[in-house]
Amino acid sequence: MPCSLTCSLELEPLSEGPSEIPDDDGRQQSAASEDEEISDADSAPIETYSQTELQILDPVEMESNLEELNAQARRLLGCFKTRTGQRDELQSLIRESQDPDSRQRQKADDCRRALEDTRAVFTRGGEYLKLDTILRAFLRKRSQQPLPKVSRPWRPDDVICKANLAILVHTIMTQSFGEGLVDDLVSLDESFPSPFVVGFTGPGVQTQAGYSALVKATFEFALNLRTQLLVGMLDPDISQKAAAEMIQNAMLNFNKNHDDYGDDMEGIQSLQTALLDNSHAKGWDMLDPHAFKSNEYADMIMQRTEEIKQLLFSDIENPFDDSSESLESGLTKLRERFPQERFRRHLLRWTSSRLSEIDSSIKRLGGIDEIVTALEDEIRQRLENPDAYNDEHLHQAASPSLESSALATNNNPPPVPASR
Repeated sequence: MPCSLTCSLELEPLSEGPSEIPDDDGRQQSAASEDEEISDADSAPIETYSQTELQILDPVEMESNLEELNAQARRLLGCFKTRTGQRDELQSLIRESQDPDSRQRQKADDCRRALEDTRAVFTRGGEYLKLDTILRAFLRKRSQQPLPKVSRPWRPDDVICKANLAILVHTIMTQSFGEGLVDDLVSLDESFPSPFVVGFTGPGVQTQAGYSALVKATFEFALNLRTQLLVGMLDPDISQKAAAEMIQNAMLNFNKNHDDYGDDMEGIQSLQTALLDNSHAKGWDMLDPHAFKSNEYADMIMQRTEEIKQLLFSDIENPFDDSSESLESGLTKLRERFPQERFRRHLLRWTSSRLSEIDSSIKRLGGIDEIVTALEDEIRQRLENPDAYNDEHLHQAASPSLESSALATNNNPPPVPASR
């Protein structure tokens, strides 16, 4: 492990203060055309940063624990790794993970506790680590100062994504689908996929730190995540109107109060109307189903929504009449069609693929030791010559991710920027 920066420089957490730099947090705010937009965290809405947290975080302690964070995340993810990935092996792992007395579960819980101890160095709240806040702490950037957009060998993006991936797997694999896990899935659906992916690249492009080429696989997992969340939230005793509204709000973006639709459209009628046009399909940050050149992704959401509606109301004679008839039989069909175990198998397969990308990226950068060394050098240079980095976001090409609309079809991806 390289010597900490404290060997030669006294580093203090950056205090907040007024800044004349626009509050774009490294996101592109230029009036670029749609064809120039990129599909990554730089074009997505972000959380309001906690200035208090940014003041409290100790960049020296974070730097000295980055390698340990990577190691603890690797150990926890290893608890959910199978030898072959076959269905029977995955099912066995799921059963053991759900049993608090099993050796596998106890080992995973021990690894999670160890990861939590290290994770506390990098955040003071929230389930997942926030890359932007961590970068600001490392680079002594205030919450209003833009972050560098390009991918560099010193960036810890892969390590942060790996730690978040480990937290995700343990949370879903070890909790039952009660109220606690449903609440976790609500928050996850709102932020997905940003805790685990910085952006997406198209075919043939070498992924940079934090980036992923798993566009379709990630979209399919996101759709199954939202489906599982919706099934978990539905209750057999709610009204048909309320159930229809829950489906619509979860899966679609539709303004039933628009002038084109009148004043009294609600419940199943509103849901039916929304399903007539796939422009109402609701996506995720960095996974906008309408940004692709085909309707494939929007159609996937619409077809899933229609299937959920059909199954839930299948035994209701006239769902347009908001009767008191129970939705229990329909909900049973939904749970049989979208079982929790299959969702967990999908989780294990997707996280395995994503972890392979992350590990390959870390290896390309020379391993965790090289990343830490490069980060130390970067911080030292910035502290010795801070004025040189004031406008860095204006002079750097964006990271090599492609716009969503070209992810599946662009044969001429932009070049990867050279390392500084």
